[in-house]
Amino acid sequence: MTGSSQRKVCFLLLYELFDKAAGIKDIRLKKLFENVAVTDYEIDEETQTADIFAVSDKYIPRDMIFKMSREIQRLYSASDISELRIRMRYSFSEGMGFEEIWDRYHGYLDSELMCYSPLYADAYRNARVRTDNGHVVVSVYNAPIIRNRVGDICSLLSRLWTEMFDQDISFEYELLEKEADVSERERVNDYYSSLEEYLCGPKKQETENETEKETGTKPGNEAAVSPVKTGSPEKAALKQTAAKQYDKSASSGAGSDRFRRRQAPKEDPDVIYGTSVEGDVVHIEDLNDGSGISVICGMILKDAETIELKKRPDKMILTIDITDFTYSIRVKLFIDKEEYENIKDKLSAGKFLLIRGVPEYDTYAKDVLFSHVTGIKPCADFRKKRMDNAEVKRVELHCHSKMSDMDGVASVSDLI
Repeated sequence: MTGSSQRKVCFLLLYELFDKAAGIKDIRLKKLFENVAVTDYEIDEETQTADIFAVSDKYIPRDMIFKMSREIQRLYSASDISELRIRMRYSFSEGMGFEEIWDRYHGYLDSELMCYSPLYADAYRNARVRTDNGHVVVSVYNAPIIRNRVGDICSLLSRLWTEMFDQDISFEYELLEKEADVSERERVNDYYSSLEEYLCGPKKQETENETEKETGTKPGNEAAVSPVKTGSPEKAALKQTAAKQYDKSASSGAGSDRFRRRQAPKEDPDVIYGTSVEGDVVHIEDLNDGSGISVICGMILKDAETIELKKRPDKMILTIDITDFTYSIRVKLFIDKEEYENIKDKLSAGKFLLIRGVPEYDTYAKDVLFSHVTGIKPCADFRKKRMDNAEVKRVELHCHSKMSDMDGVASVSDLI
């Protein structure tokens, strides 16, 4: 505890301490916190943050805890508190051993991580997790975007577990090398073939091929959308070109205006934010905080979220969680309120976007974010539906008998 912190002990229900919160209109949120008690709270005058230490007799999803924190902060916006955090501990864990709690609640950890970072949630969801003598080993596939963040994930998991269940459990990690199997290679090829078909179109591609035969260059010197493998000569050339473009654009401005958004060019009316999104599309799993200017394409995981800026009332921070099904990443940009109102309908969950920006470690979020965004453009759903192409179709029937763990009442002999 620092000299500027004030920690006070209290034994009140949350709605007794924050009486305005009792008037929240969200019925589900209100019901989740009706039996939550506050044991103490700490206010840091230097950072203007408040930590509320609470106890609940039932599990509350992390996203609902964050939502309640925001609601309380909104209701008491006249105070000097810039950020309010609810630290939830669960009383039902008292007297329970680690293995018992783990068996019941470890399935919630990926959703807990999702509230902090889609990248962290993806890594944990795809990892192999095992317990070993009171500690947890997380085996994560070695991808460029995550290899330097796995330690942070384990530290966050350890902190969350201690906070929720009052058990000091260590989370350790190991990196696994993964060879892409045939099905994965086919999935990646389908990803880019369908994406390139949408972006270029068969007619446009034929025209470009004819022009290339005649002149030796493609029209407009534009790069075709194609996968770029990590460590390949094409990737190195792309980084050099991106670095030159990055330096050129940076030198045209000064200070905070170095990433100033320009008007979309007339020849690309589909761009909804910034400039065009030219460049090779790269897998999110191949990004790292030194990749430079990159273009990603993927599906929005949840509706875009905004944070208003007190010092700049005309601006807001916009965050978009996006996945290309190799990994997920959070996109962050500063945007005018008026411009956001014009494009927010195109930023809802399930829609697909092409985004040009720079993957960079954010010291505030403590995560790799896709920031310095210079272009956003809607694109088509590149996923391919599974098709049954068998000449002779097959139907598989499923039933339960008396020998099943489920509520089967028929005997096996009767079914046969």
